[in-house]
Amino acid sequence: AECCAAGAMETADRTVAYSTEDFKTGATFVWTPTAAGTYHVVCSVGSGSHCAFGQNFKVMVEAAAPTMTTANGVTTYSVVPREDSLHYWGMNPHDDIVAKVGDTIHFKTAQGFHDIGLVPTSAEYSSCDMTNFDMWVNTAGAIQADKPGTVTVANGMYEYEFTLTEDHIGTWYFVCSVALGGHCRAGQKMLLTVTAGTPAAEPLKVMGSHVPFWTVGLMYDDMTITLGDSVSFTSDMEGYHDVAVLVDAECPEAECCAAG
Repeated sequence: AECCAAGAMETADRTVAYSTEDFKTGATFVWTPTAAGTYHVVCSVGSGSHCAFGQNFKVMVEAAAPTMTTANGVTTYSVVPREDSLHYWGMNPHDDIVAKVGDTIHFKTAQGFHDIGLVPTSAEYSSCDMTNFDMWVNTAGAIQADKPGTVTVANGMYEYEFTLTEDHIGTWYFVCSVALGGHCRAGQKMLLTVTAGTPAAEPLKVMGSHVPFWTVGLMYDDMTITLGDSVSFTSDMEGYHDVAVLVDAECPEAECCAAG
């Protein structure tokens, strides 16, 4: 059975360590396994859809005393997205971009879930106030009238890119407006500063920040820890994500969330 299939996400198949209501702005929760073994850690939201879209990893707990120590005598491992999955416009913190006229800016995201647009001021960017939001690309991946660039749609994803001109010199406040700014408040925003100069040879990718964060759309490496160590989860979205732990016996024939 595939552990991320809807049927496997019934309450009987998992232990929810932290619920969707537990995660609030800046919330961090620590899970400490109580026995050695292999655990599949997933987000069970959407009947497994978040799990299948990257929000899963495996924790192998070895039956040995912790070999690394912190002040409290054990090690806490932060859950950090894989670097090779960070080229994704999703509900997580993003790196700012400093670009030159002639550079191409490249977004990649899931069709049907996220839009791309601007708010006009730093204050609206900081507070994720969507009152004056100016949409460039809608959630379906359609560029709005008079907006620059091109979109490619394939396999449930869309990629949007546009080339900077002299008209773009200045500061631009890109956000996702979905959920009345809720996605923005989870970190889905990017500050673009454009100046004159020599452009880069390759497009500048809109990248998620390589910081501890538990969200959908990114990928996570499995980890091996020792009994007594802990795993730390950070998220900013109350109501969007949980932490569910499935024991290995519930996934006897396939990895959780395996394709197909």
